[in-house]
Amino acid sequence: MEFSIKAAPPEKLKSDCVAVPVFASGKLSAAAHELDRAAKGQLSRILKQGDFDPKPGSTLMLYGVTGISAVRVLLVGFGKQQEVGAKEYRDGVRGAVRALADAGVEEAALYAIEVSVTQRDAGWATMHAATVALETTYRFDRLKSKSKDNKKGLQRLVLGVTGKQARGLDAALVRGIAIGEGVNFARDLGNLPPNICTPAYLAEQSRALGRSHKLKVSVLERRDMEKLRLGSLLSVSNGSRQPPKKMVIIRALENTISMNSPRKNMPKRRPEYSTK
Repeated sequence: MEFSIKAAPPEKLKSDCVAVPVFASGKLSAAAHELDRAAKGQLSRILKQGDFDPKPGSTLMLYGVTGISAVRVLLVGFGKQQEVGAKEYRDGVRGAVRALADAGVEEAALYAIEVSVTQRDAGWATMHAATVALETTYRFDRLKSKSKDNKKGLQRLVLGVTGKQARGLDAALVRGIAIGEGVNFARDLGNLPPNICTPAYLAEQSRALGRSHKLKVSVLERRDMEKLRLGSLLSVSNGSRQPPKKMVIIRALENTISMNSPRKNMPKRRPEYSTK
C-alpha cells in the first residue's frame, strides 16, 4: 500500500472515497464539518436521523454527496470527542480501513490525524494510522494457486489534514510503515508451514534483513550453540532432520536508518510514501 500526507480541504480532494471522523451525539470533526458545509448540511441531516451510532470503529458509507470532489464519503465513529484514547483511535482507523477495503475502494483519503487523542500528538496519530492500516489490510495468500477475489483492495491511502499539521510528520509516517511491515512480515513467517519455514529459511530471512537494513547478523550453528551450552534449545531439534539455527541480529549504531531520508535504506517490498 502507498501512503501520503496531504494538506487539502476534504471537499476538494479528488478520490474514490474521503473518510472523516464523527463523534458521539453527531458532533462533526473539522474535516467532516468542511464536507457538511460544502454539501449544504447533507451530513448533518443524515446524522440527525439517528441511523448511525458513532462508536469507535463504526462506519457509514454515503453516495452521491453533492458539492464535493470525492466519489463517496465514509463517516467513521470515534466515540466521545473528549474521551478518545489510544484504543478508540486505533479502533476508528481500523474500522475505516476495513470499510474501505470491503467496498473495493482502491484510493481513499482518511482525515484521522487531526483527531485529538489523550496524551498523544499528531506524530503518534500518523504513525499508528499507517501501522493499523497495514495490519488491517494484511492477507496471507502466498500459498494460494489463484485468488478467487478479483478485488485489488486498498492500494493508496492519503492521510489528510485540513491545516498545516502535515509539516514534520514524514518521519512518523515512515516509522508507522516500518512497524506495520515488520508486524506483517512476522505474521507471514508464522503462517508458513514448517516444511517451508525451517531454521535454515529463517536464517536466510535474517541475512536478507541484515543486507537491506545494514544490520550485523550472526547465525549460530550447532557447534556454536554447544559451546554456549544451549542444551535446552538443542534438544528441541534432536528429533528433526533440519539442523538448528539461532539468529543474532545487532543493529550497528553507525548504520542506523535515518528517519529524515527513509527511501535510501528502505527494502524494496516496503510501501512507498510521500508528503505533500
